[in-house]
Amino acid sequence: MCHHKISRPIQLVETSRRTRRDGLTLIELLVVVAILVALVGITATTIRPLQEGRDIREAARSVNAFLAAAQARAMELGRPVGVWLKRMPNNPNLVLELYVAEVPSPYTGDDMISSASVHETNKNMVTLKNVSRPGTGTGNEPY
Repeated sequence: MCHHKISRPIQLVETSRRTRRDGLTLIELLVVVAILVALVGITATTIRPLQEGRDIREAARSVNAFLAAAQARAMELGRPVGVWLKRMPNNPNLVLELYVAEVPSPYTGDDMISSASVHETNKNMVTLKNVSRPGTGTGNEPY
């Protein structure tokens, strides 16, 4: 009887090292995070002046539209219309609120159809005569 010994090659398996890497090391992650932080910082410093310029342009457009609306209102009423700038108390160069200031219409009496006439009696005195209200009589009564 012949005994043959079959020999197989023995493979040594290393448990401490792998031949294929499945992830990133901590140093690689830190380098990537540092690069991203640097890029965000550069981008933020570049965008900030552009944002401030855009805010100023938008505020100028808003003031221009407000002035145009006041001008249109003055043309509609046929009377002067102004713009009131409310300044900040601690910084008079800063304005945050705008208001329209209209000149009121002339007072013509309590009734819409009242009438009056003004007569000059001498150079220093003016009298009001012939005030009439509908339904009160001839119009010569004192009002």
